[in-house]
Amino acid sequence: MKALGGLLAGIAVAIAIVACGPKAPSSDPNGGRPSADTGSCKTDDDCLLVDQCCDCNNGGGRIAIRKDQLEHYKEQRTKECANMACAAMVSQDGSCNAEASCREGRCAVTPHLGDDTHSNPRPM
Repeated sequence: MKALGGLLAGIAVAIAIVACGPKAPSSDPNGGRPSADTGSCKTDDDCLLVDQCCDCNNGGGRIAIRKDQLEHYKEQRTKECANMACAAMVSQDGSCNAEASCREGRCAVTPHLGDDTHSNPRPM
């Protein structure tokens, strides 16, 4: 009976993980940071936008990281997104119409003021 309870608990955890949907790899300086300085910056030029597990053409979004962390981010993304399924749809996430900037010493996603195609702001 204990084994069945443990199995059911494990299934519940797996379902909860799948239900939460895509997430950015843990090297995301805006989320779970592996080190304190992954997203630190001094100027906008220190920062770069990169795709999350799913890119903007596949239901995802982008995050801002420090340029010199690109290779590390790619390695982490490859590992953590290997089994991720992405939606076959263009994302409406505000990060898809944005740029990287340095705000308060951290790389950040800064949305453009308006969408050139529709002339209205995109929510973040």
